[in-house]
Amino acid sequence: MRSLGDRSDTSDTCAASNTSDSSNSQTTTPAASAAVNALLQSSLSVFELIRLIERLSQFAVVPLLAVLVISALAITVVHNWRVALPAMVAHYVAVAALLVRVIDPTVVLIQLLAGGLTCIALGLAALGADNAQRAAGAPSAAQRLAQPNWTQVPAQLTLRALAALLTGTAAIGASIRFPLPSVPPLFTLSAYVLFSLGVLIIATSFEVLNIGLGVLLMLSAFEIAFISLEPSVSVGILLGTITLLVGTAVSFLTLAEGGKESVSSMPAAELSESRA
Repeated sequence: MRSLGDRSDTSDTCAASNTSDSSNSQTTTPAASAAVNALLQSSLSVFELIRLIERLSQFAVVPLLAVLVISALAITVVHNWRVALPAMVAHYVAVAALLVRVIDPTVVLIQLLAGGLTCIALGLAALGADNAQRAAGAPSAAQRLAQPNWTQVPAQLTLRALAALLTGTAAIGASIRFPLPSVPPLFTLSAYVLFSLGVLIIATSFEVLNIGLGVLLMLSAFEIAFISLEPSVSVGILLGTITLLVGTAVSFLTLAEGGKESVSSMPAAELSESRA
C-alpha cells in the first residue's frame, strides 16, 4: 500500500512539473517569437538598405560628382544650417553612391549610417542653439534666410563664391598634376575638391557648426581616397566612428556656443536678474 501511495505521489509531482513546464513554455514562446520577428524585420531592413545602395551604383559618375561639388559649394557659400545640413545629407548620399562602385555595400552602409546620424545630431544641436538665440532676441536661421541683410549678404556671398571657385580650380589642377596612386581619376578629383573646400570653410568661418562641417568634408575626402585603397570593414568602422565622434563634439560645442551667444546678447538688466 505504501508503494502504491508513493507511486501516486510521484506521478502527481511529475504531472505538476510537466504542467508547469508547459505553462512556462507557453509564456516564453510569444516573447521568443516576438524577438525572432524583430530580428527578421531588422535583417530585412538591412538587406533592403544594401540593395538600395547597390542600385545607387547604377547612376553615372558625372552626375554624382556634380552633386558632390554643388553640395560642397552650398555649404561653403551659404553659412546657414538650414541650407548646409540638407546639402550635407545629399553629400553623404553621393559619397555612398561613389564608394559602392569599388567596395562592399556593407562598408558603404556603415558610412551612410554614420553620416546620417551625424547630420541628425548636428540638426538637433543647431535647432537648440537657434531656439536659445531666439529667446534672447537674436534673429534665427529661418529669419536670416527670409529677411537677409542686403547691405552685407551680397558681398559675403560673392567673396565666398570667388574663393570657392579659385580653390576648386586649384584642386582640379592638383588632381591632374599630383594624382593619388591606385585611385580612379574621378575619385582623386572628388577627394581634392572636398578637401580643399573643407579647408576653405574652416579658414573663412567663425561659427563652430560651419567649422565642423568643413572638418566633415575633409573626412569625406579622406574616406574617398583611403577606402578605395583599403576596402575592408574594419577601415569603414574606424572612419565611421571618427565621423560620429566629430559630429558629437561639434554638436556639443554648437549648443555651448548658442548658449553663450544668447547670454551675451541679453540686456544688462535681464542678465543681472538671471544671475541673481
